[in-house]
Parts: sequence; C-alpha cells; structure tokens
Amino acid sequence: MLQVPQAGKLKDRRCTMMPHSPFSVLFVIEDDGSRLKSFMAYLQSMPHLKFSVACQLPAEIANYDVVVTRNLQNEGAEAAHLRQFVENGGSWLILVHLSEKPLPVIFGVQPEPVGPAVELRILFEAGCHSLATRLPDAFYLPGRYQPLRKIDEACETILYADWHYQHKPMMTRRSVARGQVACTTLQA
Repeated sequence: MLQVPQAGKLKDRRCTMMPHSPFSVLFVIEDDGSRLKSFMAYLQSMPHLKFSVACQLPAEIANYDVVVTRNLQNEGAEAAHLRQFVENGGSWLILVHLSEKPLPVIFGVQPEPVGPAVELRILFEAGCHSLATRLPDAFYLPGRYQPLRKIDEACETILYADWHYQHKPMMTRRSVARGQVACTTLQA
C-alpha cells in the first residue's frame, strides 16, 4: 500500500498477512465439483494451504490435515477409515449438500428436512469465536434452509440461522479423540 508522508514523498508500505502454519486439505468429490469451484479458488489464494481433489477416498490419507466430503458418500469402509483418521488427530468436514441422508454418528448431529430457498441470516453462536472476530455479527447467504439437529450435547454450534424466532444450527463441530469433525448445511 502506498502512503504519502508529510514531506510529500511516496513511501512503499507493504501489508503482510499474519503467518499461518501450513496445512493440507483433501476434497473427495464424486462429480466435477462445479458447485465448489469458487470455494476452491478462494482456498488456492491462501499460500499456507495445500489442497488436493480426488474422486474417491484414497487408501492413504494420513498425510492430510483435513478431509472434506459430501453427505452423498461416507458409508461402510470409507466411514470407518475416516473415523480412524479423525481419532488419530485429523479433521473431517462434511458438506451436507441438501441431503437428508443420515450422517455418521461421530458428528453428533443429523440433517433435518430441506426447506425453502431463502436468504438466510447467519450468526455465530459464540461472539468470541476466532472466526467471529474477523467477520460481521450477522451475514446473509442465499440457499435452501436445512438445519442440523443435535443428537449429542458435546457437539458445538458454530453458525446458526434465525428461523421462526428460533436459533437452528447450520454448522457444527465436535471433538473426537485427538481430532475433530464438522459439518454444514450452508451451500453458499
């Protein structure tokens, strides 16, 4: 950024981002991933983040910090493999993707029925959350209304939607052994 000092000469002042530890993310996307392209382009702009995309969950995932899947998969051996990954310190994020299919029990929540297309008012459950300090108190996103229903109180609500005068979870997180799991029904 250029600023003009009092003497009238230009001086180069560079803004630097806070340094972050590098981490790697694996997106397991069974289709072309066109709905996630803008999100992945945003992630590519972060120098500390390395991500890969695969059509199927590879046998070896220990070299990743985070695995992102959709709720259209995650059955049988894959779910067991991902659970072991989480218990060993990894993180697993499920994008519910307008699915009413049950989530693995490890997440501590289940998706409720898909509702209407609306503009959702999204807020942080805890105003002191590390993400909440950098974002507005509330923001609006287009999408289909689909709340999450907690089945385990150890599950933490990160983001909720105001809906009919109630707070309904839209993004949750839960610690599991040495790792963590998270899921969201937000599509934007």
